[in-house]
Amino acid sequence: MAIFSSSAICKRNRMAAFLPVILLLSMVFMSQAANAMGDEHRKGKRGERPKPPTFASLDVNQDGVVSLDEFEQHEIPRGDHATIFGFIDTNQDGQITEEELTSHKPPKHRKGKPREQQVYSSGANQ
Repeated sequence: MAIFSSSAICKRNRMAAFLPVILLLSMVFMSQAANAMGDEHRKGKRGERPKPPTFASLDVNQDGVVSLDEFEQHEIPRGDHATIFGFIDTNQDGQITEEELTSHKPPKHRKGKPREQQVYSSGANQ
């Protein structure tokens, strides 16, 4: 039977007490690094907005105009398809031309108002 000195037991107890702390800190740092990498992957470059779709990608049947049905087949970041379609379709003929799409400017972020409330309010295009 081996006999351990009291100083060896104290050292082992101190090391055992720090092990959970070290493991917890490692997990926190690793999760923060993973989150940072995930954010950059979703946005492209940090803080950069995703690029809008091209006219050709929206014009599914390649007839030179985009109908609401074609527009609804694509994801939009905020708002509903019909409202946004109405703002882009400036002559209100039920179709978006390439000129209407390229001249459309989405609303800008205004300080003090939550982002989800800024999207295409019922007023004029901003």
